[in-house]
Amino acid sequence: MCRGHTLEKLFVNLLLEIAEDEISFRTVVRDLKTKRPMLQIVLLSSKAWMFSGYCYENEMDGSHVTAHLQPTVKLLYSNCSSASETDLRTVEEWSSKYRAEQLYMMARQINELTECLSSAKDEFPLSCSSLEGMCLSSLER
Repeated sequence: MCRGHTLEKLFVNLLLEIAEDEISFRTVVRDLKTKRPMLQIVLLSSKAWMFSGYCYENEMDGSHVTAHLQPTVKLLYSNCSSASETDLRTVEEWSSKYRAEQLYMMARQINELTECLSSAKDEFPLSCSSLEGMCLSSLER
């Protein structure tokens, strides 16, 4: 990868470039060799911010700790890597119905992207972590 760029950031830049002005943009990530759907992705917000850190007054000197804000994209995703044939037909129908963009990636990159999506979904409360069988997640911009 290029210095200072992660797969996560490169993927997000590609996703945003393709999505342009779309409010809700759909993508199917496929394995380059098998052409099998591996991920379903729905872009929800390209201008989200994630907060980390704590805001509290330091008792010793009265200073405030600064919070860290990170620009992200918020999305829904579904991991189709171990889906049954019936589920794969459903993904194909979803792809056709919503005219989803098709992205082809190598299996190793898809696995890395899936790990990023899975680890980021834990930052959201359980009450809003899934919608229509897809998980809420985010990726850094």
